[in-house]
Amino acid sequence: MNKRMAFALAVVLVVSLLAACAPKTVTVTVEVPVERTVEVEKTVEVPVEVPAQTLVLSSEMFAPPAEQEFFINEILKPFEEETGITVNFQVIKGEDLFDRVTVQQQTGHVTTDLVLVFNGRFSWWTDAGYVMPLDEVVSQWTDRTILPAFDRNAVVDGTRYFVPISADVYLTIANNKALDYLPEGASIDSLTYEQYADWAVAIAEGEGEGKVCVTGV
Repeated sequence: MNKRMAFALAVVLVVSLLAACAPKTVTVTVEVPVERTVEVEKTVEVPVEVPAQTLVLSSEMFAPPAEQEFFINEILKPFEEETGITVNFQVIKGEDLFDRVTVQQQTGHVTTDLVLVFNGRFSWWTDAGYVMPLDEVVSQWTDRTILPAFDRNAVVDGTRYFVPISADVYLTIANNKALDYLPEGASIDSLTYEQYADWAVAIAEGEGEGKVCVTGV
């Protein structure tokens, strides 16, 4: 029994000795500087000079010098002062204006921004597809009223392509004798086109010949 004990002790001593003699593991932490590029987003306000805008407005209306002067001084100049947009206003005959824009469309170099044309020529522009819808713009005009009577040619298939403006004033001048033929119930201060036509017919029948002339139609 003593031999077994001695053997056991010997084994323990050897294991302990081996454990004591085994090399120790040492952990060393070394800080090594590393260069790293970091992107930082920063908002910087830089003054940018915005180029002046120019609006090319071609019109077949306001041809007389007095009308041009009024339109430029009373309409265009206040617009320029309010918006900072320069308006290049030019008066061109109806046919010439349409031909000019046709060439611009065909060459792909459109320089005309806005056109002012007579009501009777609205269909020229809509049929050719030269004008764009204005519904979104007009819907923001809450302080203006456009009479349905002026929308007959300005709106096509429910889409607005023109905004009617008043540029001409037509006067009716009648001889006092013509008042005898005025249709019953009609007033010279509020004539309808139907009443005007009936009046013209009544004058022709009463005088034996037509005596009504209409200009600008």
